[in-house]
Amino acid sequence: MRYLWIFHMMIIMTFLFIAAPSVFAEVRTGQAVFKDLIIDDDGREIKVSEPVILFEGQNYLPLRAVTNNLQKSVYIDEHTNNLVIGARFPNEEQPSKEPVEASQYRPSLKFDGQVSSNGIIIMEDNQKNVMFEKNGYSTYYPASTTKVLTALIALELGSLNDQVIVSENVNKLPSDSRRVFIQPGDALTLEQLLYGMMLYSGNDSALAIAEHIAGSEEAFAKLMNEKAKEIGAIHSNFVNPHGYHHPDHYTTPYDLALILKAASEHPLFLDIINTPVYKAVYTNKKGEKVVKTWDTTNSFLKNSNLAIDGIIGGKTGFTTPAKRTLVTVAEHNGHRYYVVALKGDSVGRYMDTRKLLKMAYQKRAAYDQEIIKNINVAFFDHSLEIGDQSIASPGQIFIYKGRTYISQSFLSQILADVDQLTATDNNIKINLEPKFAFEEIVKPLSMSLVKQQNKPHIQNKLIAHSFSSLLAFSYFKSHSFMVR
Repeated sequence: MRYLWIFHMMIIMTFLFIAAPSVFAEVRTGQAVFKDLIIDDDGREIKVSEPVILFEGQNYLPLRAVTNNLQKSVYIDEHTNNLVIGARFPNEEQPSKEPVEASQYRPSLKFDGQVSSNGIIIMEDNQKNVMFEKNGYSTYYPASTTKVLTALIALELGSLNDQVIVSENVNKLPSDSRRVFIQPGDALTLEQLLYGMMLYSGNDSALAIAEHIAGSEEAFAKLMNEKAKEIGAIHSNFVNPHGYHHPDHYTTPYDLALILKAASEHPLFLDIINTPVYKAVYTNKKGEKVVKTWDTTNSFLKNSNLAIDGIIGGKTGFTTPAKRTLVTVAEHNGHRYYVVALKGDSVGRYMDTRKLLKMAYQKRAAYDQEIIKNINVAFFDHSLEIGDQSIASPGQIFIYKGRTYISQSFLSQILADVDQLTATDNNIKINLEPKFAFEEIVKPLSMSLVKQQNKPHIQNKLIAHSFSSLLAFSYFKSHSFMVR
Protein backbone atom coordinates (compact mmCIF):
# COMPACT_ATOMS: atom_id res chain seq x y z
CA MET A 1 0.00 0.00 0.00
CA ARG A 2 2.84 2.30 0.88
CA TYR A 3 4.55 1.69 -2.46
CA LEU A 4 1.28 2.31 -4.29
CA TRP A 5 0.96 5.71 -2.59
CA ILE A 6 4.54 6.63 -3.58
CA PHE A 7 3.82 5.51 -7.13
CA HIS A 8 0.73 7.71 -7.33
CA MET A 9 2.65 10.70 -5.97
CA MET A 10 5.39 10.20 -8.56
CA ILE A 11 2.80 10.20 -11.33
CA ILE A 12 1.20 13.41 -10.01
CA MET A 13 4.55 15.19 -9.61
CA THR A 14 5.68 14.10 -13.07
CA PHE A 15 2.48 15.45 -14.62
CA LEU A 16 2.76 18.76 -12.79
CA PHE A 17 6.40 19.10 -13.82
CA ILE A 18 5.58 18.43 -17.48
CA ALA A 19 2.45 20.54 -17.57
CA ALA A 20 3.86 23.59 -15.78
CA PRO A 21 4.51 26.52 -18.17
CA SER A 22 7.86 27.20 -16.50
CA VAL A 23 9.19 24.05 -18.15
CA PHE A 24 8.78 25.65 -21.56
CA ALA A 25 9.48 29.29 -20.82
CA GLU A 26 11.45 31.55 -18.55
CA VAL A 27 9.36 34.49 -17.43
CA ARG A 28 11.36 37.71 -17.07
CA THR A 29 10.39 41.14 -15.85
CA GLY A 30 12.15 44.30 -17.02
CA GLN A 31 11.89 47.74 -18.53
CA ALA A 32 11.13 48.12 -22.23
CA VAL A 33 10.55 50.85 -24.77
CA PHE A 34 7.97 50.48 -27.54
CA LYS A 35 8.46 51.97 -31.01
CA ASP A 36 6.47 51.82 -34.21
CA LEU A 37 7.72 49.25 -36.73
CA ILE A 38 7.75 50.51 -40.31
CA ILE A 39 8.58 48.01 -43.05
CA ASP A 40 9.88 49.34 -46.35
CA ASP A 41 8.02 47.10 -48.80
CA ASP A 42 9.47 47.88 -52.24
CA GLY A 43 9.51 51.60 -51.53
CA ARG A 44 6.14 51.65 -49.78
CA GLU A 45 6.40 52.41 -46.07
CA ILE A 46 3.89 50.42 -44.02
CA LYS A 47 3.43 50.74 -40.28
CA VAL A 48 2.76 47.38 -38.64
CA SER A 49 0.08 47.22 -35.96
CA GLU A 50 2.46 45.55 -33.48
CA PRO A 51 5.43 47.54 -32.12
CA VAL A 52 9.14 46.92 -31.97
CA ILE A 53 10.06 46.18 -28.34
CA LEU A 54 13.45 47.33 -27.08
CA PHE A 55 14.20 44.97 -24.20
CA GLU A 56 17.47 44.05 -22.49
CA GLY A 57 19.53 45.86 -25.12
CA GLN A 58 17.97 44.24 -28.19
CA ASN A 59 15.24 45.03 -30.70
CA TYR A 60 12.49 42.39 -30.84
CA LEU A 61 10.27 42.28 -33.93
CA PRO A 62 6.75 40.78 -34.18
CA LEU A 63 7.26 37.42 -35.88
CA ARG A 64 3.93 37.40 -37.72
CA ALA A 65 4.66 40.78 -39.30
CA VAL A 66 8.07 39.54 -40.46
CA THR A 67 6.82 36.30 -42.01
CA ASN A 68 3.88 38.08 -43.60
CA ASN A 69 6.27 40.49 -45.33
CA LEU A 70 8.32 37.49 -46.51
CA GLN A 71 5.14 35.91 -47.95
CA LYS A 72 5.36 33.01 -45.50
CA SER A 73 3.10 31.43 -42.91
CA VAL A 74 3.94 30.81 -39.26
CA TYR A 75 1.94 28.49 -37.04
CA ILE A 76 2.12 25.92 -34.26
CA ASP A 77 1.57 22.38 -35.50
CA GLU A 78 -0.74 20.50 -33.14
CA HIS A 79 0.78 17.08 -33.80
CA THR A 80 4.48 17.95 -33.73
CA ASN A 81 4.21 20.90 -31.30
CA ASN A 82 6.65 22.82 -33.49
CA LEU A 83 6.69 26.46 -34.50
CA VAL A 84 6.61 26.08 -38.28
CA ILE A 85 7.44 28.63 -40.96
CA GLY A 86 6.45 27.56 -44.43
CA ALA A 87 4.08 28.19 -47.31
CA ARG A 88 1.27 30.70 -46.98
CA PHE A 89 -2.10 28.99 -47.01
CA PRO A 90 -5.14 30.29 -48.90
CA ASN A 91 -7.49 32.53 -46.93
CA GLU A 92 -4.98 32.87 -44.12
CA GLU A 93 -5.70 35.74 -41.78
CA GLN A 94 -3.21 38.52 -42.32
CA PRO A 95 -1.93 40.89 -39.64
CA SER A 96 -3.26 44.38 -40.14
CA LYS A 97 -1.02 47.04 -41.64
CA GLU A 98 -1.56 50.74 -41.24
CA PRO A 99 -0.39 53.79 -43.19
CA VAL A 100 2.48 55.66 -41.56
CA GLU A 101 1.05 58.23 -39.17
CA ALA A 102 1.58 59.61 -35.69
CA SER A 103 3.05 57.05 -33.30
CA GLN A 104 0.64 55.33 -30.93
CA TYR A 105 3.53 54.32 -28.69
CA ARG A 106 5.26 57.69 -28.52
CA PRO A 107 3.32 60.35 -26.59
CA SER A 108 3.81 64.00 -27.48
CA LEU A 109 6.29 66.17 -25.62
CA LYS A 110 4.38 69.34 -26.43
CA PHE A 111 2.46 71.28 -23.81
CA ASP A 112 0.28 74.37 -23.57
CA GLY A 113 0.70 77.45 -21.41
CA GLN A 114 0.21 81.19 -21.09
CA VAL A 115 3.24 83.50 -21.38
CA SER A 116 3.66 87.27 -21.57
CA SER A 117 6.54 87.50 -24.05
CA ASN A 118 5.41 88.12 -27.62
CA GLY A 119 7.63 85.48 -29.23
CA ILE A 120 8.91 82.52 -27.23
CA ILE A 121 10.06 78.94 -27.69
CA ILE A 122 11.48 76.07 -25.66
CA MET A 123 13.44 73.35 -27.42
CA GLU A 124 14.63 70.14 -25.81
CA ASP A 125 17.90 68.58 -27.03
CA ASN A 126 17.45 69.17 -30.77
CA GLN A 127 15.54 71.14 -33.36
CA LYS A 128 12.81 68.48 -33.62
CA ASN A 129 11.88 68.63 -29.93
CA VAL A 130 10.03 71.93 -29.80
CA MET A 131 7.95 71.54 -26.65
CA PHE A 132 6.21 74.92 -26.71
CA GLU A 133 6.19 77.94 -28.96
CA LYS A 134 4.25 81.16 -29.27
CA ASN A 135 4.96 82.97 -32.51
CA GLY A 136 8.10 80.87 -32.58
CA TYR A 137 8.61 81.31 -36.32
CA SER A 138 7.79 85.02 -36.58
CA THR A 139 10.53 87.64 -36.94
CA TYR A 140 11.64 89.90 -34.08
CA TYR A 141 14.56 92.15 -33.24
CA PRO A 142 17.01 90.19 -31.05
CA ALA A 143 18.91 93.13 -29.48
CA SER A 144 21.99 91.89 -27.57
CA THR A 145 21.05 88.22 -27.78
CA THR A 146 22.75 88.66 -31.18
CA LYS A 147 26.00 88.28 -29.26
CA VAL A 148 25.42 84.53 -28.93
CA LEU A 149 26.12 84.21 -32.67
CA THR A 150 29.15 86.50 -32.39
CA ALA A 151 30.52 84.30 -29.59
CA LEU A 152 29.89 81.15 -31.63
CA ILE A 153 31.88 82.46 -34.60
CA ALA A 154 34.69 83.73 -32.38
CA LEU A 155 35.00 80.33 -30.67
CA GLU A 156 35.11 78.55 -34.02
CA LEU A 157 37.47 80.88 -35.90
CA GLY A 158 39.59 82.48 -33.21
CA SER A 159 42.01 81.39 -30.52
CA LEU A 160 41.27 82.32 -26.90
CA ASN A 161 44.83 83.55 -26.33
CA ASP A 162 44.80 85.80 -29.40
CA GLN A 163 45.99 89.31 -28.55
CA VAL A 164 43.43 91.83 -29.78
CA ILE A 165 44.26 95.52 -30.13
CA VAL A 166 41.16 97.68 -29.82
CA SER A 167 40.67 100.02 -32.82
CA GLU A 168 39.48 103.62 -33.00
CA ASN A 169 36.11 102.36 -34.23
CA VAL A 170 34.92 101.70 -30.67
CA ASN A 171 34.57 105.47 -30.31
CA LYS A 172 32.28 105.55 -33.35
CA LEU A 173 29.59 103.40 -31.73
CA PRO A 174 26.30 105.21 -31.02
CA SER A 175 26.40 107.12 -27.77
CA ASP A 176 23.66 104.99 -26.20
CA SER A 177 25.50 101.74 -26.87
CA ARG A 178 26.15 99.42 -23.95
CA ARG A 179 29.93 99.44 -23.26
CA VAL A 180 32.60 97.92 -21.07
CA PHE A 181 34.65 101.04 -21.89
CA ILE A 182 37.66 99.49 -23.53
CA GLN A 183 39.74 102.16 -25.32
CA PRO A 184 41.62 102.38 -28.62
CA GLY A 185 45.04 100.76 -28.18
CA ASP A 186 43.99 98.51 -25.29
CA ALA A 187 45.37 94.99 -25.62
CA LEU A 188 43.07 92.21 -24.45
CA THR A 189 42.83 88.51 -25.18
CA LEU A 190 39.94 87.19 -27.23
CA GLU A 191 38.80 85.30 -24.14
CA GLN A 192 38.62 88.51 -22.09
CA LEU A 193 36.60 90.21 -24.81
CA LEU A 194 34.16 87.29 -24.86
CA TYR A 195 33.52 87.73 -21.15
CA GLY A 196 33.09 91.48 -21.58
CA MET A 197 30.62 90.91 -24.40
CA MET A 198 28.58 88.08 -22.87
CA LEU A 199 28.50 89.18 -19.21
CA TYR A 200 28.27 92.96 -19.28
CA SER A 201 26.99 93.03 -22.88
CA GLY A 202 29.64 95.40 -24.19
CA ASN A 203 29.01 96.48 -27.77
CA ASP A 204 32.60 97.68 -27.87
CA SER A 205 33.82 94.18 -26.99
CA ALA A 206 31.64 92.73 -29.75
CA LEU A 207 33.05 95.18 -32.29
CA ALA A 208 36.64 94.42 -31.26
CA ILE A 209 35.95 90.68 -31.67
CA ALA A 210 34.35 91.20 -35.10
CA GLU A 211 37.26 93.26 -36.41
CA HIS A 212 39.78 90.76 -35.07
CA ILE A 213 38.04 87.79 -36.70
CA ALA A 214 36.97 89.29 -40.04
CA GLY A 215 38.78 92.62 -40.40
CA SER A 216 35.63 94.74 -40.36
CA GLU A 217 32.12 94.84 -38.98
CA GLU A 218 30.66 94.38 -42.46
CA ALA A 219 32.81 91.33 -43.22
CA PHE A 220 31.88 89.81 -39.87
CA ALA A 221 28.17 90.33 -40.56
CA LYS A 222 28.63 88.28 -43.72
CA LEU A 223 30.14 85.48 -41.63
CA MET A 224 27.19 85.73 -39.24
CA ASN A 225 24.64 85.24 -41.99
CA GLU A 226 26.59 82.38 -43.52
CA LYS A 227 26.82 80.64 -40.16
CA ALA A 228 23.13 81.20 -39.43
CA LYS A 229 22.14 79.56 -42.71
CA GLU A 230 24.57 76.70 -42.09
CA ILE A 231 22.86 75.73 -38.83
CA GLY A 232 19.34 76.13 -40.20
CA ALA A 233 18.51 79.66 -39.02
CA ILE A 234 17.23 80.61 -42.46
CA HIS A 235 14.74 83.29 -41.45
CA SER A 236 17.30 85.61 -39.87
CA ASN A 237 19.50 88.48 -41.04
CA PHE A 238 22.31 90.19 -39.16
CA VAL A 239 24.06 93.47 -39.96
CA ASN A 240 26.23 93.93 -36.86
CA PRO A 241 27.89 91.79 -34.15
CA HIS A 242 26.16 93.34 -31.12
CA GLY A 243 22.45 93.79 -31.91
CA TYR A 244 22.18 97.57 -31.86
CA HIS A 245 18.90 98.28 -33.59
CA HIS A 246 18.74 98.18 -37.36
CA PRO A 247 15.56 97.46 -39.36
CA ASP A 248 17.34 94.75 -41.37
CA HIS A 249 18.69 93.01 -38.27
CA TYR A 250 16.19 90.34 -37.19
CA THR A 251 15.65 86.70 -36.25
CA THR A 252 12.96 84.30 -35.01
CA PRO A 253 12.70 82.50 -31.66
CA TYR A 254 13.28 79.18 -33.46
CA ASP A 255 16.34 80.46 -35.35
CA LEU A 256 17.82 81.94 -32.20
CA ALA A 257 17.26 78.65 -30.36
CA LEU A 258 19.26 76.88 -33.09
CA ILE A 259 22.05 79.45 -32.73
CA LEU A 260 22.01 79.05 -28.94
CA LYS A 261 22.18 75.28 -29.29
CA ALA A 262 25.16 75.50 -31.65
CA ALA A 263 27.03 77.86 -29.29
CA SER A 264 26.28 75.59 -26.34
CA GLU A 265 28.25 72.80 -27.96
CA HIS A 266 31.37 74.75 -26.94
CA PRO A 267 32.21 74.14 -23.26
CA LEU A 268 33.75 77.62 -22.86
CA PHE A 269 30.51 79.23 -24.00
CA LEU A 270 28.68 77.45 -21.18
CA ASP A 271 31.40 78.46 -18.73
CA ILE A 272 31.08 82.11 -19.77
CA ILE A 273 27.29 82.31 -19.49
CA ASN A 274 27.47 80.55 -16.11
CA THR A 275 29.83 83.21 -14.70
CA PRO A 276 28.30 85.92 -12.45
CA VAL A 277 31.41 88.13 -12.20
CA TYR A 278 34.63 88.31 -14.21
CA LYS A 279 37.83 90.20 -13.48
CA ALA A 280 39.85 91.28 -16.51
CA VAL A 281 43.46 92.42 -16.29
CA TYR A 282 44.97 93.87 -19.47
CA THR A 283 47.16 96.74 -20.69
CA ASN A 284 46.31 100.04 -22.36
CA LYS A 285 48.17 101.63 -25.28
CA LYS A 286 50.72 103.08 -22.84
CA GLY A 287 51.51 99.63 -21.51
CA GLU A 288 49.85 100.37 -18.19
CA LYS A 289 47.88 97.68 -16.36
CA VAL A 290 44.11 98.05 -16.40
CA VAL A 291 41.79 96.08 -14.08
CA LYS A 292 38.09 95.82 -14.81
CA THR A 293 35.32 93.82 -13.12
CA TRP A 294 32.31 92.91 -15.22
CA ASP A 295 29.06 91.65 -13.66
CA THR A 296 26.53 89.62 -15.58
CA THR A 297 23.29 91.25 -16.67
CA ASN A 298 21.49 87.91 -16.25
CA SER A 299 19.22 88.00 -13.20
CA PHE A 300 19.02 84.20 -13.11
CA LEU A 301 22.62 84.25 -11.85
CA LYS A 302 22.14 87.19 -9.47
CA ASN A 303 18.67 86.85 -7.96
CA SER A 304 18.05 83.72 -5.88
CA ASN A 305 14.30 84.37 -6.01
CA LEU A 306 14.36 83.77 -9.75
CA ALA A 307 16.62 80.73 -9.63
CA ILE A 308 15.37 77.35 -10.87
CA ASP A 309 17.09 73.98 -10.99
CA GLY A 310 19.13 73.31 -14.08
CA ILE A 311 19.77 76.81 -15.39
CA ILE A 312 23.29 77.21 -16.76
CA GLY A 313 23.00 80.78 -17.99
CA GLY A 314 22.11 82.83 -21.03
CA LYS A 315 22.12 86.30 -22.52
CA THR A 316 19.90 89.33 -22.08
CA GLY A 317 19.09 92.10 -24.53
CA PHE A 318 17.28 95.42 -24.82
CA THR A 319 16.53 98.09 -27.35
CA THR A 320 13.39 100.19 -27.50
CA PRO A 321 12.04 98.45 -30.64
CA ALA A 322 13.10 94.97 -29.46
CA LYS A 323 11.96 95.47 -25.86
CA ARG A 324 13.38 92.94 -23.38
CA THR A 325 14.89 89.75 -24.75
CA LEU A 326 16.42 86.69 -23.08
CA VAL A 327 17.94 83.40 -24.14
CA THR A 328 18.58 80.64 -21.61
CA VAL A 329 20.33 77.28 -21.51
CA ALA A 330 19.33 74.73 -18.87
CA GLU A 331 20.10 71.08 -18.20
CA HIS A 332 17.91 68.71 -16.21
CA ASN A 333 17.98 64.91 -15.80
CA GLY A 334 20.23 64.41 -18.80
CA HIS A 335 18.32 66.69 -21.18
CA ARG A 336 19.31 70.16 -22.35
CA TYR A 337 16.80 72.94 -22.86
CA TYR A 338 17.03 76.13 -24.94
CA VAL A 339 14.56 78.90 -24.19
CA VAL A 340 14.25 82.09 -26.27
CA ALA A 341 11.96 84.93 -25.12
CA LEU A 342 11.65 87.95 -27.44
CA LYS A 343 9.74 91.21 -27.16
CA GLY A 344 8.95 90.79 -23.49
CA ASP A 345 9.26 92.92 -20.39
CA SER A 346 11.99 93.16 -17.77
CA VAL A 347 10.62 90.60 -15.28
CA GLY A 348 8.17 88.77 -17.55
CA ARG A 349 10.90 87.25 -19.72
CA TYR A 350 12.37 85.55 -16.64
CA MET A 351 9.01 84.40 -15.33
CA ASP A 352 8.10 83.01 -18.76
CA THR A 353 11.39 81.13 -18.93
CA ARG A 354 10.97 79.70 -15.42
CA LYS A 355 7.44 78.61 -16.19
CA LEU A 356 8.36 76.88 -19.43
CA LEU A 357 11.32 75.09 -17.87
CA LYS A 358 9.22 73.80 -14.99
CA MET A 359 6.57 72.56 -17.38
CA ALA A 360 9.21 70.97 -19.62
CA TYR A 361 10.76 69.12 -16.67
CA GLN A 362 7.35 67.80 -15.62
CA LYS A 363 6.44 66.81 -19.16
CA ARG A 364 9.72 64.99 -19.63
CA ALA A 365 9.31 63.06 -16.36
CA ALA A 366 5.75 62.02 -17.25
CA TYR A 367 6.83 61.14 -20.79
CA ASP A 368 9.68 58.91 -19.60
CA GLN A 369 7.36 57.09 -17.21
CA GLU A 370 4.90 56.51 -20.04
CA ILE A 371 7.28 55.19 -22.69
CA ILE A 372 9.48 53.08 -20.40
CA LYS A 373 7.22 50.21 -19.37
CA ASN A 374 7.72 47.39 -16.93
CA ILE A 375 6.75 44.26 -18.83
CA ASN A 376 6.64 40.51 -18.24
CA VAL A 377 7.76 38.29 -21.11
CA ALA A 378 8.04 34.53 -21.49
CA PHE A 379 11.36 33.62 -23.13
CA PHE A 380 11.80 30.30 -24.94
CA ASP A 381 15.22 28.69 -24.83
CA HIS A 382 14.63 25.73 -27.15
CA SER A 383 16.49 25.33 -30.41
CA LEU A 384 15.25 26.11 -33.90
CA GLU A 385 15.54 23.56 -36.68
CA ILE A 386 16.11 24.32 -40.35
CA GLY A 387 15.79 21.05 -42.19
CA ASP A 388 18.11 18.69 -40.31
CA GLN A 389 20.12 21.49 -38.68
CA SER A 390 19.53 22.63 -35.13
CA ILE A 391 20.28 26.23 -34.09
CA ALA A 392 20.41 27.29 -30.46
CA SER A 393 18.18 30.24 -29.64
CA PRO A 394 18.52 31.06 -25.91
CA GLY A 395 16.83 34.33 -25.05
CA GLN A 396 16.00 35.16 -28.67
CA ILE A 397 12.24 34.55 -28.82
CA PHE A 398 9.57 35.57 -26.33
CA ILE A 399 5.82 35.94 -25.95
CA TYR A 400 4.31 39.26 -24.87
CA LYS A 401 0.55 39.68 -24.53
CA GLY A 402 -0.11 36.77 -26.85
CA ARG A 403 2.32 37.93 -29.54
CA THR A 404 5.49 36.14 -30.56
CA TYR A 405 8.61 38.33 -30.86
CA ILE A 406 12.01 37.45 -32.29
CA SER A 407 15.23 39.40 -31.74
CA GLN A 408 16.49 41.38 -34.71
CA SER A 409 19.94 39.81 -34.40
CA PHE A 410 18.59 36.25 -34.39
CA LEU A 411 16.22 37.01 -37.27
CA SER A 412 19.20 38.24 -39.30
CA GLN A 413 21.03 35.01 -38.48
CA ILE A 414 18.41 32.50 -39.52
CA LEU A 415 15.61 33.98 -41.59
CA ALA A 416 16.16 37.33 -43.33
CA ASP A 417 18.77 40.04 -43.65
CA VAL A 418 17.47 43.06 -41.76
CA ASP A 419 18.50 46.42 -43.14
CA GLN A 420 17.69 48.97 -40.43
CA LEU A 421 17.15 52.05 -42.55
CA THR A 422 16.44 54.55 -39.78
CA ALA A 423 15.90 54.58 -36.04
CA THR A 424 14.26 57.67 -34.57
CA ASP A 425 12.64 58.58 -31.28
CA ASN A 426 9.32 57.47 -32.77
CA ASN A 427 10.01 54.43 -34.90
CA ILE A 428 12.36 51.90 -36.45
CA LYS A 429 12.18 51.41 -40.22
CA ILE A 430 13.51 48.16 -41.68
CA ASN A 431 13.82 46.35 -44.98
CA LEU A 432 13.67 42.54 -45.06
CA GLU A 433 15.50 40.36 -47.57
CA PRO A 434 15.01 36.54 -47.36
CA LYS A 435 18.16 34.80 -46.24
CA PHE A 436 17.52 31.61 -48.22
CA ALA A 437 14.93 30.06 -50.55
CA PHE A 438 12.28 28.14 -48.58
CA GLU A 439 11.33 24.67 -49.66
CA GLU A 440 7.62 24.83 -49.08
CA ILE A 441 6.79 22.75 -45.99
CA VAL A 442 9.31 20.06 -47.00
CA LYS A 443 12.10 21.63 -44.93
CA PRO A 444 10.24 23.90 -42.54
CA LEU A 445 11.85 26.21 -40.03
CA SER A 446 10.65 24.78 -36.74
CA MET A 447 11.09 25.34 -33.04
CA SER A 448 10.41 22.50 -30.64
CA LEU A 449 8.23 24.00 -27.95
CA VAL A 450 7.79 20.81 -25.86
CA LYS A 451 9.65 17.56 -25.63
CA GLN A 452 8.16 14.85 -27.81
CA GLN A 453 6.03 12.42 -25.85
CA ASN A 454 5.11 8.83 -26.67
CA LYS A 455 1.38 9.50 -26.47
CA PRO A 456 -0.05 12.03 -28.91
CA HIS A 457 -3.09 12.74 -26.74
CA ILE A 458 -0.77 13.82 -23.87
CA GLN A 459 1.06 16.20 -26.25
CA ASN A 460 -2.19 17.90 -27.17
CA LYS A 461 -3.16 18.40 -23.55
CA LEU A 462 0.26 19.84 -22.77
CA ILE A 463 0.23 22.34 -25.61
CA ALA A 464 -3.26 23.53 -24.70
CA HIS A 465 -2.38 23.91 -21.04
CA SER A 466 1.04 25.49 -21.48
CA PHE A 467 0.08 28.13 -24.00
CA SER A 468 -3.35 29.07 -22.72
CA SER A 469 -1.74 31.79 -20.61
CA LEU A 470 1.05 32.66 -23.05
CA LEU A 471 -0.25 32.55 -26.62
CA ALA A 472 -3.40 33.82 -28.30
CA PHE A 473 -4.17 31.38 -31.09
CA SER A 474 -6.95 31.05 -33.58
CA TYR A 475 -7.59 27.68 -35.15
CA PHE A 476 -5.67 27.28 -38.39
CA LYS A 477 -6.44 24.30 -40.67
CA SER A 478 -7.35 21.03 -39.03
CA HIS A 479 -4.13 20.32 -37.15
CA SER A 480 -2.41 23.65 -36.46
CA PHE A 481 -2.69 26.92 -34.58
CA MET A 482 -1.74 30.32 -35.95
CA VAL A 483 1.04 32.19 -34.17
CA ARG A 484 0.23 35.78 -33.32
